[in-house]
Amino acid sequence: MAPTVEPRISLITLAVADLGASRRFYVDGLGWEPFLEGGDVLMIRAGDRLLLSLWTRAGFTAEVGEPMTGGIAPLTLAHNLASAAEVDRVIEAMVAAGGALGEAGTRREWGGYSGYVLDPDGYRWEIADAGDGPITDLVVPSAAGDAAVAGDAVADLPGWRRSPDALRARWTTGSFAAGVDLVVAIGEVAEAIDHHPDLDLRFDHLDVALSSHDVGGVTDRDLDLAHRISALAAGRGIEPER
Repeated sequence: MAPTVEPRISLITLAVADLGASRRFYVDGLGWEPFLEGGDVLMIRAGDRLLLSLWTRAGFTAEVGEPMTGGIAPLTLAHNLASAAEVDRVIEAMVAAGGALGEAGTRREWGGYSGYVLDPDGYRWEIADAGDGPITDLVVPSAAGDAAVAGDAVADLPGWRRSPDALRARWTTGSFAAGVDLVVAIGEVAEAIDHHPDLDLRFDHLDVALSSHDVGGVTDRDLDLAHRISALAAGRGIEPER
């Protein structure tokens, strides 16, 4: 029987007490990029066609109603990884970004390994390696097996940085003509390997974003194209913004 409503989540909205504190944790601390920001809301792309929406408690209450208070919020947000070592690394990074440790990584009876970190409002992020369980396919594949390691994999590519859903770089072209020449060269390579970047050309710089849209994240295809684009730029004397 076909579903009467497509099984899909578009936004996860969290009512937050201090939007500035949430921004410092998610954007400044974790490096996640705002998708939409203004007034009493901050939205962050958290996956393919999925947004994490941080909404001031006042704005939330005015439209949705008074949120529950006291105790633990009856939900968790999960971030799946490919190994226990990565679970420990991400927990450490989230605590360093301003989160509070809820529970260190622990072997679970269901076969995986997970721990918990609280964001500024106490929402619990479950950082997990699902082991051989049924949800291991929720780990986004990448050059080194998971999104977190892919971030490390760009360390030898000057100018490239890892955002939640893409590899990004800005190239200082110095002129529009030089930018057009680089865009044409990138386009030829992209067509040859059938993997296409998002390009934003301005008068004196070119912004490049690489993402594998079929999996909603970064894969080895993006890392390969990043290497090729860096080589094209270097051959033209075009430096990345550091």
